[in-house]
Amino acid sequence: MNGQSLPTQATANCKPVVKKPRRKWIIPRADAGERWQQQQHEEAYLRKLGQGTTPHGRELLRHLFWSIERALRTGTKTRTEIEAFSAGTIAREKMLEPEWALLVARLLNTDPEPLINGSDLLLGKLIVVMAAQSLQIQAAKGTLPKLWVVNGNNYILQ
Repeated sequence: MNGQSLPTQATANCKPVVKKPRRKWIIPRADAGERWQQQQHEEAYLRKLGQGTTPHGRELLRHLFWSIERALRTGTKTRTEIEAFSAGTIAREKMLEPEWALLVARLLNTDPEPLINGSDLLLGKLIVVMAAQSLQIQAAKGTLPKLWVVNGNNYILQ
């Protein structure tokens, strides 16, 4: 047939090659496979951690942790006041309390039932302790951002 051959099964499944300019060539790092595998493992862990929770609930819990860390870092409130704030927030968001208890229990690798059936103050104190521990870890690594105050407002310097 005019010197042309019919496409075979092997050539029919081929994808066309798209040429990239040389300046866009990227040499992969030697540990690229390891890093990709670690990233996949971390994403699977986070999916498992958030299973059975809502994005809204996770975001509100993250904001509560952030507020507690900020209060602990500035030192403007006592630990008791911070625990009361945390317990008050949990009492106010009663519908999210089981979800938050589940997330905290998963982070601590413990049974969530005592936290779900426990008091708001217990869960609030646990969240404060976890936030304080996070600050200690950040300080030990040297990744703790510095704070400065302007007109009574706290700002984080990165």
